[in-house]
Parts: sequence; structure tokens; C-alpha cells
Amino acid sequence: MTQVKVCGLCRPEDAAAAVAAGASHIGVILSAQGPRALDEARARSVLSRRGSARAVGVLVDEPVDRIAALAEELHLDVLQLHGAETVEDVRALRSRTVASIWKSIRVRDAHDARESIAAWAEHADGLLLDGWSPHAAGGTGTAFEWEALRDVRAQIPAHVTLVVAGGLTADNVASAIRLLSPDIVDVSSGVETEPGIKSHERIRAFVAASREQKGAEGR
Repeated sequence: MTQVKVCGLCRPEDAAAAVAAGASHIGVILSAQGPRALDEARARSVLSRRGSARAVGVLVDEPVDRIAALAEELHLDVLQLHGAETVEDVRALRSRTVASIWKSIRVRDAHDARESIAAWAEHADGLLLDGWSPHAAGGTGTAFEWEALRDVRAQIPAHVTLVVAGGLTADNVASAIRLLSPDIVDVSSGVETEPGIKSHERIRAFVAASREQKGAEGR
């Protein structure tokens, strides 16, 4: 079954609502970019409501030492690298933390995306496909052309987690799952009333829509 990650969480009550709705992963932004960025104290408060969900820290071009320290201090299960990090950075992190490492790939076009996937598939535990925007490294609600990458799952080794993000809502997540067969769908702005403020009703609707697509595939 496709799992759900709710990202850009800024309030403990929103994290609790995501977990109660069935989210398998909850994410916090740990780099000082955008309205959803949290300091360590606020991130710790949000993640205190993680329940059984896996905690994901989103980082953009941070030093390896800081990433490793945050992974330990916040008990992160996943490090989501959203900048221009290198394979060498990932290798260094592997010696410093047991957290899984996801690398974000911002999709400008299918050709560039496939080249990036090929470059990272043997080095990351997960690949996150996100819409490209000139305004920020992520969280912009920008979708990419799913149809152009509909066979992407076959390009990625089975042991590598495929995460799809960018412009997902309860209205379109079923289409993304049908076309891309991701392991996880990742939503942030698609369940918000304003940046950093999640709607619990929209979270529940998003999780339900993700599950409905799985049910449709089995019929």
C-alpha cells in the first residue's frame, strides 16, 4: 500500500492529526528557508507527537556535522536532502548516522530527471521526485509532468524507496499513484489553509484518497 508523508509540519497538533489519519511519515523543515522552517526546539515539540510514524528531517545544503547532530538530537529516522548535496556528503553521513537518506530530485523535465535518478539510485535509500520551482528548493506546491515519468519505478532498484511530492492534493493523488506507483506520496501545501497551518480535514481526505486508489487497483 502506498504510504503517506505529511511534511512541513509546524504545530504539534497537526503532527498528531497526521498520525491519527494514518500518515506513516511526518516531516519537519530544519533549514532556514521558507515559512515552515523550524528551530530545534520547535521541531522537537512537533516530533513529540510522532507516535508510530517515522520522523523525517528536511535539510538544504547543510554541513554534514550539523545534519548528523540533528539526526541524533531529534531521533530522526530519515534525512531528506533537498539541496545540492553530493555523493561524498551521503557517504560521510553514512558513517555518522543510522538514519535512512533520501535525495530529492527536482524535476524540470523527464530527461534531466532520469539522469539524476541514474546518478543517485545506488547511493540513496530513497529518491524523492518534486516539482521544480525557481523560488525554493521545495514546498512550493509545484507539480511535475507525471505522465512523462510513468515508467520511473522500473528505473529505480526495488530496495530504493520512491517518494512523489509536488502539488499533490486529495483531488489528484490517486492519479499520481496510478501513474508512478510510488512507495510514498508526500504532501505539504496541499493540506494547508496557509503556509505552516495544516487542515486536519484535508489531511484525512488526502490519506483516504491515497487508500482509495490502492483499493481501485485491487478490483
